[in-house]
Amino acid sequence: MKMADGSFAQAYNVQVAVDRRHQIIVATTVTAQAPDAPHLPGMVDALRENLGTPPHRLTADAGYFSEANVQALADANVEALIPPDKLKHTQPLSPAPRGRIPNACSTKERMRRKLQTKAGRTVYRMHKGIAEPVLGQIKAARGFQRFLLRGLHNVMGEWTLVALAHNICKLFGKQERVQRALAMG
Repeated sequence: MKMADGSFAQAYNVQVAVDRRHQIIVATTVTAQAPDAPHLPGMVDALRENLGTPPHRLTADAGYFSEANVQALADANVEALIPPDKLKHTQPLSPAPRGRIPNACSTKERMRRKLQTKAGRTVYRMHKGIAEPVLGQIKAARGFQRFLLRGLHNVMGEWTLVALAHNICKLFGKQERVQRALAMG
């Protein structure tokens, strides 16, 4: 994979789609390409295949923004909330614009305005609590720091096992909480 500094490294880029309510990985893939944007349509297809229907709404990091992705999601009737610019979590946002979005706005300008609205801010604020905790749990709580295998096919198999283990732990933990609540009540 070509790295940000121009060098090449034996590295892989993991893509995950996560259910916001239960932090279950519902679609995943691994690639040897650094940019995320080209993989969004494939992830939406995987979501449609795994869930039987496309998601109603999709939030993603700025790395997934492209005009083609926004258009593809609109064509699939999926509401997209993908910032066109990288923002720090502590960076203050500009005030929400008033009135309708002008027709002359570019795709980037429309998305910026959409994310500045109260509704857009509320929905996108949840994004950092959906996929990032799952990846953090896999790395920190489960101790998965790097791939042990080499080759894209082998790494995909290894990552699929890691994702399945995460989902099983989530489901098992949820079952334990429900049983404890029933025993108390």
